[in-house]
Amino acid sequence: MVDFAYHVHTDVGNQMKGAKVNGKLVPNNHELQNAEVVEIVTYGTETTAQDVLRHMVRSPASSWNHAQC
Repeated sequence: MVDFAYHVHTDVGNQMKGAKVNGKLVPNNHELQNAEVVEIVTYGTETTAQDVLRHMVRSPASSWNHAQC
């Protein structure tokens, strides 16, 4: 989960408090499977990967992120 949080954005990884997969809290060493819905819980806010990606669509980082996936 930590690797996923850092892959989304460095700030998300730095502020990660925990993660939910398919609505359930999971340990940080949880291995993701295809089609799982991930929510990264950060200190002070709850941010989903989808929220971060929506933000990135509006920024120059968008093209970099798509190239990395």
